[in-house]
Amino acid sequence: MPGHFKGQQSEEAENWWIDVENWCTYKKLTDREKIGLFPLLLKDSAKQWFQSIAADDRDTFEKIKEAFATQYQRNNIYKWKDSAAVWSTVQGDNQSVEDYFTEVLKKAQRANLSNEQTRYSLINGLHKNIRQMVLQHEPEEIQDIKKWAMVAESSGLETNNSDVIGIIKRMEKKLDGMHVSEVEHTPYRRSGSPRVTFDETSRTRSQSPQRPPDQTHREYWSRNSYANHNPRDED
Repeated sequence: MPGHFKGQQSEEAENWWIDVENWCTYKKLTDREKIGLFPLLLKDSAKQWFQSIAADDRDTFEKIKEAFATQYQRNNIYKWKDSAAVWSTVQGDNQSVEDYFTEVLKKAQRANLSNEQTRYSLINGLHKNIRQMVLQHEPEEIQDIKKWAMVAESSGLETNNSDVIGIIKRMEKKLDGMHVSEVEHTPYRRSGSPRVTFDETSRTRSQSPQRPPDQTHREYWSRNSYANHNPRDED
């Protein structure tokens, strides 16, 4: 069942009316049942508008349709906004090609764009890598644009630089964590180089002759000369 219509310019009156007709057809409602259903789907200013219509102007469902179309036809002042909304729509980072096409085509219908304008706006808003692949095939129909865009999407060409950078950063962080963990859990080991030892006896330094205390250099050598004198040398 269609949602309530409030009569605001932001609403899509034409599409809403189509939903109402389709639901009435599905339920196989008679003309009198349609007339009884319609005011139940209105709220706020739209409900007030319907109540202000003369009874003779709403005694058939066809008259209600004409009055609704006249009251809520899209004002020309909003057409340029509708067109700008189409051209400014770009495919979101996590938005699929199919969802993107649905969004653009809906806005293009509201703006009443031509087929050529719609095709250009669809290609313009695609992810860069997907757009490049689509342009290589020079599509002339909207269905061809969608087909090649979905092929590019399924092959993984929609991955952008921000995704790649994010993956690299996560890998670096993981590697850093592994390195720190390895260092913390590695036991201390002595160097594998051969140890050099010295014999304690070889490390004892030879004692050099010390000068006798309280003697001058000359007195020391004079005594040594007398002590070494041999009397036999005088004979």
